[in-house]
Amino acid sequence: MFFMVDPRRIQIYTLLITMVYLTFFHVRRYANPFVDELDFTVALMTLTQKMSRFAFEYHDGTVRSYQSLTPTQKSLAIKSLPGILPYLSYNVGFLGLLAGPLCSFNDYQVFIHGEEKKRNPNVVVFKKLWLCCFLLAAHIILSDQFSVSNDPNNSVMYIFLELYLTAASRRPKYYFAWTLADVINNAAGFGYNGVLDYGEERWDLLSNLNILRIEVSVP
Repeated sequence: MFFMVDPRRIQIYTLLITMVYLTFFHVRRYANPFVDELDFTVALMTLTQKMSRFAFEYHDGTVRSYQSLTPTQKSLAIKSLPGILPYLSYNVGFLGLLAGPLCSFNDYQVFIHGEEKKRNPNVVVFKKLWLCCFLLAAHIILSDQFSVSNDPNNSVMYIFLELYLTAASRRPKYYFAWTLADVINNAAGFGYNGVLDYGEERWDLLSNLNILRIEVSVP
């Protein structure tokens, strides 16, 4: 499609096509919840994000003027179409196929070609694995503790509290999956993002999740 569509509209067409495709399978899964087949919608969501992001970064690198881009867009802009093998490797590489995390094509190429200085991720991997264990335990303990009742005598405030606790008890399993996906990439050497002022290495290049900020709703 990238060879057939006008680069000025490629990001729009890609987003529309991938979202329609993803929506179709979500609706199909919702309409037939008891069908005994593999649920691949999670992997499909990750693939939708990657293909859409690639299209937008390609649009930034080939259509938009360099001066109009932000510093981040300049570093991630894709200036020419890659070969089919790098493109497929980015989209369906085993490290991020099932649950991500989302990354840029340029960052992925730097990792694949070994263009950055190798760092030791062991410390951050163990820290994130401990977090995974905590999140998994929270999911096992809390997931069945709260549910929404249908008692019409409950007050509005009680219903809101019930909804909040029920939703909160379901989130750890998603936090666990995203954190584990981050750990897998870090263990492979992907995710290094420089060094902080006090010398600590940053391994948050692929960290799409900040649990504290999500839970307390702060920027």
